Amino acid sequence: MGEDRTEDAQRPIAGGDLVVALGARLDEIVQRHAQELGEVREQLGVEKGRREQLEAERDRLRAELEALRAEPEPPGSLETATEQADNTQPRSWWESLWVDAVIAILVVVGLALLTALILAL
Repeated sequence: MGEDRTEDAQRPIAGGDLVVALGARLDEIVQRHAQELGEVREQLGVEKGRREQLEAERDRLRAELEALRAEPEPPGSLETATEQADNTQPRSWWESLWVDAVIAILVVVGLALLTALILAL
Protein backbone atom coordinates (compact mmCIF):
# COMPACT_ATOMS: atom_id res chain seq x y z
CA MET A 1 0.00 0.00 0.00
CA GLY A 2 2.91 2.36 0.71
CA GLU A 3 4.09 1.84 -2.84
CA ASP A 4 0.73 3.02 -4.24
CA ARG A 5 1.02 6.31 -2.40
CA THR A 6 4.51 6.85 -3.70
CA GLU A 7 3.44 6.10 -7.22
CA ASP A 8 0.42 8.45 -6.94
CA ALA A 9 2.58 11.30 -5.55
CA GLN A 10 5.12 10.88 -8.30
CA ARG A 11 2.61 10.50 -11.10
CA PRO A 12 2.88 13.50 -13.42
CA ILE A 13 -0.16 15.73 -13.70
CA ALA A 14 -1.42 16.21 -17.19
CA GLY A 15 -1.36 19.77 -18.52
CA GLY A 16 -5.16 20.00 -18.64
CA ASP A 17 -5.51 18.74 -15.06
CA LEU A 18 -2.99 21.34 -13.86
CA VAL A 19 -4.88 24.14 -15.58
CA VAL A 20 -8.17 22.99 -14.03
CA ALA A 21 -6.59 22.71 -10.55
CA LEU A 22 -4.97 26.15 -10.82
CA GLY A 23 -8.21 27.65 -12.11
CA ALA A 24 -10.18 26.21 -9.19
CA ARG A 25 -7.61 27.49 -6.72
CA LEU A 26 -7.63 30.94 -8.31
CA ASP A 27 -11.44 31.00 -8.14
CA GLU A 28 -11.28 30.19 -4.41
CA ILE A 29 -8.76 32.97 -3.81
CA VAL A 30 -10.76 35.52 -5.83
CA GLN A 31 -14.00 34.59 -4.04
CA ARG A 32 -12.35 34.90 -0.63
CA HIS A 33 -10.86 38.29 -1.50
CA ALA A 34 -14.16 39.47 -2.98
CA GLN A 35 -15.92 38.50 0.25
CA GLU A 36 -13.28 40.30 2.34
CA LEU A 37 -13.56 43.34 0.08
CA GLY A 38 -17.33 43.36 0.58
CA GLU A 39 -16.89 43.23 4.36
CA VAL A 40 -14.36 46.07 4.25
CA ARG A 41 -16.71 48.16 2.09
CA GLU A 42 -19.52 47.52 4.56
CA GLN A 43 -17.32 48.60 7.48
CA LEU A 44 -16.27 51.70 5.54
CA GLY A 45 -19.93 52.53 4.94
CA VAL A 46 -20.66 52.28 8.65
CA GLU A 47 -17.65 54.46 9.49
CA LYS A 48 -18.67 56.97 6.82
CA GLY A 49 -22.13 57.19 8.38
CA ARG A 50 -20.61 57.77 11.81
CA ARG A 51 -18.26 60.41 10.44
CA GLU A 52 -21.11 62.21 8.69
CA GLN A 53 -23.17 62.20 11.91
CA LEU A 54 -20.23 63.59 13.88
CA GLU A 55 -19.57 66.25 11.25
CA ALA A 56 -23.22 67.27 11.33
CA GLU A 57 -23.09 67.49 15.13
CA ARG A 58 -19.87 69.51 14.92
CA ASP A 59 -21.46 71.91 12.43
CA ARG A 60 -24.55 72.27 14.64
CA LEU A 61 -22.40 73.03 17.68
CA ARG A 62 -20.31 75.54 15.72
CA ALA A 63 -23.45 77.33 14.58
CA GLU A 64 -24.77 77.35 18.14
CA LEU A 65 -21.47 78.73 19.43
CA GLU A 66 -21.42 81.44 16.78
CA ALA A 67 -24.99 82.38 17.68
CA LEU A 68 -24.03 82.63 21.34
CA ARG A 69 -21.01 84.76 20.49
CA ALA A 70 -23.15 87.07 18.37
CA GLU A 71 -25.65 87.72 21.20
CA PRO A 72 -24.98 90.85 23.22
CA GLU A 73 -23.97 90.09 26.77
CA PRO A 74 -26.22 91.40 29.53
CA PRO A 75 -24.49 93.81 31.90
CA GLY A 76 -22.73 92.14 34.79
CA SER A 77 -22.82 88.68 33.21
CA LEU A 78 -19.08 88.24 33.58
CA GLU A 79 -19.06 88.55 37.37
CA THR A 80 -17.50 85.60 39.08
CA ALA A 81 -18.97 83.82 42.06
CA THR A 82 -16.44 85.55 44.32
CA GLU A 83 -17.43 88.98 43.08
CA GLN A 84 -21.06 88.10 43.63
CA ALA A 85 -20.27 86.90 47.16
CA ASP A 86 -18.40 90.16 47.86
CA ASN A 87 -21.47 92.10 46.79
CA THR A 88 -23.70 90.43 49.40
CA GLN A 89 -24.55 92.26 52.58
CA PRO A 90 -22.23 91.60 55.53
CA ARG A 91 -23.47 89.39 58.33
CA SER A 92 -24.94 91.02 61.37
CA TRP A 93 -22.96 90.99 64.62
CA TRP A 94 -25.31 88.32 65.98
CA GLU A 95 -24.71 86.00 63.00
CA SER A 96 -20.96 86.55 63.31
CA LEU A 97 -21.06 85.82 67.01
CA TRP A 98 -23.10 82.65 66.41
CA VAL A 99 -20.73 81.34 63.73
CA ASP A 100 -17.69 82.07 65.90
CA ALA A 101 -19.30 80.27 68.87
CA VAL A 102 -20.09 77.17 66.78
CA ILE A 103 -16.53 77.05 65.46
CA ALA A 104 -15.13 77.41 68.99
CA ILE A 105 -17.35 74.58 70.26
CA LEU A 106 -16.28 72.30 67.42
CA VAL A 107 -12.61 73.02 68.13
CA VAL A 108 -13.03 72.28 71.84
CA VAL A 109 -14.91 69.03 71.16
CA GLY A 110 -12.26 67.99 68.64
CA LEU A 111 -9.48 68.66 71.10
CA ALA A 112 -11.31 66.74 73.83
CA LEU A 113 -11.73 63.73 71.55
CA LEU A 114 -8.09 63.89 70.51
CA THR A 115 -6.97 64.06 74.14
CA ALA A 116 -9.17 61.09 75.06
CA LEU A 117 -7.76 59.10 72.18
CA ILE A 118 -4.17 59.86 73.18
CA LEU A 119 -4.83 58.91 76.81
CA ALA A 120 -6.48 55.67 75.74
CA LEU A 121 -3.30 54.58 73.97
